[in-house]
Amino acid sequence: MPVRSLLEQIQGECQGIIAENPFLAPIKRFPAVISARDRKRLTEEIVQVVNSEVLPAFHQFAGFVARDYAPHGRQHNRGEQLALRRSPISTSYSRANHN
Repeated sequence: MPVRSLLEQIQGECQGIIAENPFLAPIKRFPAVISARDRKRLTEEIVQVVNSEVLPAFHQFAGFVARDYAPHGRQHNRGEQLALRRSPISTSYSRANHN
């Protein structure tokens, strides 16, 4: 995966409304045996931890990727080029017969 794709994905995870955050998915599916009072308390605690610890860690990671990692990573996806180069070695496919 090119670094640019990783950076865009991380930035997307770090932005947006907290209610849409994938880390909060469990609070939308509490088992029926958990009381409304406990649901409220757990929801508040989970949201507080996600806001104070998880999302700041993602922001820090996104900053690291943008500042320190991305400038040194590859900029293009070379997987297809590699597959075409290796196809005569690892398969019976011949580009000469298909062009």
